[in-house]
Amino acid sequence: MSTIVVIIGYTVINILAENLVSPKLMGQGLKLSVLVVFLSFIFWGWLLGFVGTLLAAPLTVLLKIILESSDDTRWMAIVLGSDVPEEEIAPNAEPEYNECTSAF
Repeated sequence: MSTIVVIIGYTVINILAENLVSPKLMGQGLKLSVLVVFLSFIFWGWLLGFVGTLLAAPLTVLLKIILESSDDTRWMAIVLGSDVPEEEIAPNAEPEYNECTSAF
């Protein structure tokens, strides 16, 4: 009975670590969205099999770099990323103040 509990516990921990924790950590380190990392594992694994799952993150980062190189496709790179570049937000924008902070 204890063997079955250990096997089930190991399986649950492994599934949670690989499906939730790993994409989040990889997404933060590679500046990719967690959803994009998760979907890239599925896509590249489907396309290239086991090798695709090993190369999913590097291939997706390569794709993002290629998309960032052109002004026409930069929006796709921003969609893949986890953060918006500062120059894309509003260059030379004045800070906005609301009623509470303007009184000071």
